[in-house]
Amino acid sequence: MWSENAFIVVPSLVKTSSYYIGFLSAMNYWGMTEQIPQTVYVAINRQKRPLEAVQTRFVFVKKPKLGDTTQIEIQNVKVNISSKEQTIIDGLLFPEYCLGITEVAKAIHSAKDELNRKELTALAKKEKVIVRRRLGYLLDSLNLKKLSKELEGKFIGFSWLDPNFQKKTFSYSKKWGLKINIPESDLLSFMGGY
Repeated sequence: MWSENAFIVVPSLVKTSSYYIGFLSAMNYWGMTEQIPQTVYVAINRQKRPLEAVQTRFVFVKKPKLGDTTQIEIQNVKVNISSKEQTIIDGLLFPEYCLGITEVAKAIHSAKDELNRKELTALAKKEKVIVRRRLGYLLDSLNLKKLSKELEGKFIGFSWLDPNFQKKTFSYSKKWGLKINIPESDLLSFMGGY
């Protein structure tokens, strides 16, 4: 209930149609996480300061190229929200707004039967190369190797799997050009029997 009330305020706060509710807020809306965010994350193509209203914190993430959205209606108010596929892509680009890469892995796993896989890989290819690297690694880890094959390529140098997690390297993925700073057992702990 809190999120619906907070979501309908967003169009008034941003005063533009170039926005969407995304990140952890969208993950929760689409049922990709059981986490209930107390913050509404909004992607917008200009800078806007965070604010508190309706007993909720609103964080505006500047994203010059907004992604794939869908329009939902809540209490007769039309609101833009990121598509399931865009939600995953944004989580890979900005893991700090989704509780980290582990939560993004959980979201991919929980929505794997609902995601438009062609759309997911197409969106990943349009983003910065780090998105392809992280998505490919997570798809491999989740045993979705057929899908990860479409993202393979030559990568120069190594980047962090989760840039906001501890800067301690547990291993390297030469295939994806990543410094793995989350042990796979922690990354996939949500699967229970890992």
